[in-house]
Amino acid sequence: MFGFLKNKSPHAPAVFRPLGTSEELEAALLASEEKPVLLFKHSATCGVSFFARREVLQLTEEDDPPVFEVVVQQARHISNAISEMFNIRHASPQAILVKGREAVWNGSHGSITDAALRAAAKSILPVLLMALVSACAPSADRPAAQAESPPSDPAVVVAEDLPAAPDFTLPALSGDTYSLADQRGKVVIVNFWATWCGPCVRETPGFVDLQNELGGDSFEIVGVSLDQEGFEVIRPFAERYEVSYPMLLDDGALADEFGGVYAMPSSFIIDKEGRVAHRVIGEFPFDDLRPELERLIAE
Repeated sequence: MFGFLKNKSPHAPAVFRPLGTSEELEAALLASEEKPVLLFKHSATCGVSFFARREVLQLTEEDDPPVFEVVVQQARHISNAISEMFNIRHASPQAILVKGREAVWNGSHGSITDAALRAAAKSILPVLLMALVSACAPSADRPAAQAESPPSDPAVVVAEDLPAAPDFTLPALSGDTYSLADQRGKVVIVNFWATWCGPCVRETPGFVDLQNELGGDSFEIVGVSLDQEGFEVIRPFAERYEVSYPMLLDDGALADEFGGVYAMPSSFIIDKEGRVAHRVIGEFPFDDLRPELERLIAE
């Protein structure tokens, strides 16, 4: 149910900033370097867009992201440019949360609610337990996109009051199905990611290296993609980065079972008993968490 149908305290609606020219798009991206911004694309004649727009209008708190509005009929070239820039399939209505010129969350249709937008924006701020600096150092043997991407904000690592990991079975890129229950006795990193997410792309070589070094009877990484296009875009990505661990596809249901994934990448470290030991929001801090992984594996 759309959030605006719930009881809400009255307040002035959010102010939308027009986004119809290349100059306005650049201004929005420049603003994203200071704080998250929301790019909201919609059709002026679509009923679903009306409801989604009502939701976005609720973003009035000081910490809420500023909203840049694209009316598709009036600025189709900007709508297409945004889709191509972030490698996200066009939808209308569509909301894309951008931080540091990178998409960190996107939703469409009924998933656009003020609560989801606000949670997504706040979850990427380093306000939880501790911030650990994480960046995948570029090297000549990594793809160009990896080397050219700017470093992201520090990751946030949470290690308290986390639930037991949900048992799940999902389709895998290999054609098989993957079940977490079958991995009991292993330390497993469940990494939620997408091909359009810049920080996700940057951390992938680090996960490949980690899997190649530690993978075996006691440790495994599993990538869970939230790409709407499915294995069609996952397969070439996995081939390009020589991904050596299972790649799964989720429609959002598993992310919800983990308590919601409002920013990507997000990773969950699961111990040998199937309990969530740590949640990592942002690029995985490989050097900082390596000792903890080895400790969990040795238990």
